Amino acid sequence: MFTIEHEFDATVITLIDEGTAHLEEDVVIQAFEDQVTLEQGNPETGEVARIVLSVWAGWKRPFTRLWR
Repeated sequence: MFTIEHEFDATVITLIDEGTAHLEEDVVIQAFEDQVTLEQGNPETGEVARIVLSVWAGWKRPFTRLWR
């Protein structure tokens, strides 16, 4: 299951673990204007693992040239 929340500065998607046995913590995906983050908590250490994907400002330029 998942939830989608639209906040002021981001869209937050939470992937919820529904297994019969507890598998892992929920995964939270946050999409901002300039980056996307994926986060998952580790209950054993109490730390949050985070992956940050930057959005390259010029990503549209190469594709625009291909379609002209």
